[in-house]
Amino acid sequence: MNVDLFFRNGGGLCFLFDEAPISPLQALVYDDRAYQFYLEFGHDAPSFLLNIPVHSDVAEHLTAYVRAHVGLIDAGVIKEALNMPVLHMAAHMSAQNDKSTAGGRDVTGLHDILNNCHFAQAVHRADVGDEEQASSILGEVQPNLAAFSPAMQQALRAERNSRPQFEPSAPTMNI
Repeated sequence: MNVDLFFRNGGGLCFLFDEAPISPLQALVYDDRAYQFYLEFGHDAPSFLLNIPVHSDVAEHLTAYVRAHVGLIDAGVIKEALNMPVLHMAAHMSAQNDKSTAGGRDVTGLHDILNNCHFAQAVHRADVGDEEQASSILGEVQPNLAAFSPAMQQALRAERNSRPQFEPSAPTMNI
């Protein structure tokens, strides 16, 4: 399994997996001191350490995030998009920890982060020493051009259509 982190300053985190974890993911746990993430599976399986620390330039911003988007990419196509809690290990951060479970599908959030990401890096490689695995799991594709499966495209349209549409209005004088 290989995992990449995509970051949009002030706008979110996204993790792309090139294969699904063995057990259903319950949360991402961030070790604020080591700058590394763990995958938390609940009682089904032990936590799994992602083996590449987050670059220090981005790590300092991660304390602001209590949710992250998680996507599964297969053969260059995003097949799933979820919203997950991010729990922080640092004692001073524990009050921010979101106790809720996964937020379910969120294609719009993942799409928006990939379209506007400022930073990307590998956070886990099955074989850290393998130079061929060092590049992005998207390959040569820019994050804003990542392909979504037909089901994900349909979900994206449905999510966007379900959002309330607000029309701009100017103040009026009630005369």
